[in-house]
Amino acid sequence: MAYSNLFLNYNLSASPEIILFKDYDKEAFIMHAAGRECFSFVTNLSQSLMDSYLLIKDNRAIPFTSLPDYNKTEFVDIFKDRDPRLSQTFMIPGYIRPGESAAFRPNLNLGGYPQIKFVPDDIDQTAVWGTSYNDLPLARYGEILLIYAEAKAELGTITQNDIDKTVNMIRDRVSVPGLLIGEVAVDPVLAGQYPNVSGKNKALILEIRRERRVELACEGFRSDDLCRWKAGHLLEQSQQGMYIPRLGLFDCTGDGIPDIGVYENEASNDIPLEERGKYTFYYLNSEGGTLGSIYLSEGNSGHVMSTSDVTGVREFIEPKYYYYPLPQTQRALNPNLEETIFWRE
Repeated sequence: MAYSNLFLNYNLSASPEIILFKDYDKEAFIMHAAGRECFSFVTNLSQSLMDSYLLIKDNRAIPFTSLPDYNKTEFVDIFKDRDPRLSQTFMIPGYIRPGESAAFRPNLNLGGYPQIKFVPDDIDQTAVWGTSYNDLPLARYGEILLIYAEAKAELGTITQNDIDKTVNMIRDRVSVPGLLIGEVAVDPVLAGQYPNVSGKNKALILEIRRERRVELACEGFRSDDLCRWKAGHLLEQSQQGMYIPRLGLFDCTGDGIPDIGVYENEASNDIPLEERGKYTFYYLNSEGGTLGSIYLSEGNSGHVMSTSDVTGVREFIEPKYYYYPLPQTQRALNPNLEETIFWRE
């Protein structure tokens, strides 16, 4: 649990990985809200991030997306033989929240993948908003190692020794098999996400980007990374949640007993009324035929999708959105400041 200890620690000053952190203290009433906000509050994590974590097989780390039908893996199976950082970032089946006795049922309205990274495991920090006091890292050694590896790979000067001192040092901390330059191949899923990566180091650059996404997940780096990589198009994509194999009841807590039901509408729910209290139900349509809050990507099966992605539009305007407009407060202080070129009226 060396990875999760970086985010659930009460004394990060003692960690050799930490460069800069925010010191929270219960006794001094210096607290934050991660215990409530991170865990299934208004957002969940994406299928895209879930798929980024490597599969460990025969003492090798291979892309999870290289498995046949990987995109049809159900929630209770998707954590098997994966990079340990996955189960220290995403909620696993059977997770019991502090102070509760039953396993938490994922909220499909948010996609179904709750975040546990930064979420303390005792009730006095999760029951009430703003009562968490685990220290939060602001800069840490893992980020520096990944910056170095990325720079060397982009310059074309990276060696196996560089990989061993950076990516493989990070992987070794969580017992993930190391990356070998001579064996790395282009992952077609990553290549599709970053089509502008080319050259002899293409496969390696893609793997370093994967490592950065996984290691620094939920720490506020992703949007800046996508802008630096000129990959803003990924922000336009509708985000998928967990895979639902069919309409009906299924198990989400890992005990083999169905606990969640997904149906076309309430009329199609064939569970007797007196038994429905055992389950949590989601309906794709209301009785009047209007869309519910979620739909499935393949109709009666597929990944959970938000209906707002049907009615709304995600747009990333290039190159405009790679730049920030000047704050109005700064322009008021200094009228001689000129607005960023793409934000001029």
